[in-house]
Amino acid sequence: MIGWWTSEVAHGGPVVTVTQAANTRSRRLLESLGMVLVDELDEHGARQCLYTPGGDRDDSDLR
Repeated sequence: MIGWWTSEVAHGGPVVTVTQAANTRSRRLLESLGMVLVDELDEHGARQCLYTPGGDRDDSDLR
């Protein structure tokens, strides 16, 4: 999906995923796919985790 997004969607912006901090299964899945935790925030009455693809991508605009 990430490869498609970066090659097919011009100026599509960064790929981000948000899941609840308490949802450990979703967090493990995202991390197994190479996503990296870049921030945490409170939203919808719960702690949320913001992920973006890992590797050599510059995610400094998300921090």
